Amino acid sequence: MTPEGLFKILLENYGPQGWWPANSFDELCVGAILVQNTSWDNARKAISNLAKAGLISFEAIKAASLDDIIEAVYPAGTYRRKSAVLKAFSEDFSSDFGTVATFRSIATDSARRWLLQRKGIGFETADSILCYGAERALLVVDAYTRRLSKRLGWLSLEKPSYEAFQRHLQGKLPCSSRALGEFHALVVFHCKKFCKRHPDCTTCVLAEHCFFDMSAGPL
Repeated sequence: MTPEGLFKILLENYGPQGWWPANSFDELCVGAILVQNTSWDNARKAISNLAKAGLISFEAIKAASLDDIIEAVYPAGTYRRKSAVLKAFSEDFSSDFGTVATFRSIATDSARRWLLQRKGIGFETADSILCYGAERALLVVDAYTRRLSKRLGWLSLEKPSYEAFQRHLQGKLPCSSRALGEFHALVVFHCKKFCKRHPDCTTCVLAEHCFFDMSAGPL
């Protein structure tokens, strides 16, 4: 099975996922930071708390006390670190760009470099912001992508770097932010529903294509 073939099967079975679930660019960035090392359910609770407190924009987060942010972010885990990252990110974004339009106007490499220079922002978070928030053709590679790729025989036991695997996989998919974002969202949905650490292979739409060996233990 090819990555494009996988995309077709997942889309036919699950339909468009409508990602990223956010009402604004600011909220998207907040969500991309809060979901680090936790479930989307936990991140969503923290986002809801921030929204109720009126702290869902960069300007509001900049003006808020760290204690107020911490209280709202608590459900997302590592709340002190994430609160500090949110505050610093909001301050830096406002200082360096001022508006979302300005950020979206710069070249992809420059925007990605700026994001990766921010404390607490890694490849996955940066590419989530760029793909879903700035319509850049970048595939988000996360733990779900690696797990499914390994079970489909696309990954050897050696773990490639984020960027090497991203280049390899992205080169086999349609080159648009919409397609790459949809592919990532579908992979996440599939892995959360079927391709878990301990998978449910009985009704999986990819069963005939999967090399997962049940006797080998979870991947």
